[in-house]
Amino acid sequence: MPINQGMALINPLLGAQITFALGLTNLITLLFVALTCRQVMGPRYNFLNKTAFIQKIYPHHHVFWWLFFLSVALHLIFALVFYGIPQ
Repeated sequence: MPINQGMALINPLLGAQITFALGLTNLITLLFVALTCRQVMGPRYNFLNKTAFIQKIYPHHHVFWWLFFLSVALHLIFALVFYGIPQ
């Protein structure tokens, strides 16, 4: 499907790059949420909770959730503006 040329507020190539970057941000923040969420990891991966890296980032678990939601919302908006709703 071609890029929507009607909303030329931003260069279409830049819009595609932003959409791609937000998609990567979605994956990275989801990974951090999963790593710091004890409910997701479960008892099988308790050994990860004891690592220095997880101990350092665990207090910021709620921030990762907010960044994930913001990234998903922005990704959705950019995708709808530049690619439109699929037919």
